[in-house]
Amino acid sequence: MLQDIKLRTLTEKTSPDRCFLTLYMDSVKSLDSLEKQALRMARSMDTVDDESIQDERNHLEQNLELVRKYLQANNLQGRSICIFACWLLDFVQGYELPVKVPEMIHIDSSPYVRPIAELQEEYE
Repeated sequence: MLQDIKLRTLTEKTSPDRCFLTLYMDSVKSLDSLEKQALRMARSMDTVDDESIQDERNHLEQNLELVRKYLQANNLQGRSICIFACWLLDFVQGYELPVKVPEMIHIDSSPYVRPIAELQEEYE
């Protein structure tokens, strides 16, 4: 299962801005708590009067909507789940992971694949 995740393909996905959202979750049910965390991050961006920060907030909100739609359309039931989303690239991909991973949100210009790379190496 882990070896089916093509890290090279994921790392080739890049956006011009920090608009790639990576989520690592215990289960689909974890989305609510991670979404609350993401919205707190977005609210903290409101205090900054910078257009690029406001764009980043918009990217975050659009990506969360993309993730919600993806999860509604796909039945992911792994021990853990990772999802990569970038609404600017119209890209969303989720994976079930056979082992538990720490929950996290990562925003950058490309998918954050390090946890999966480490798992692939460990379970090779």
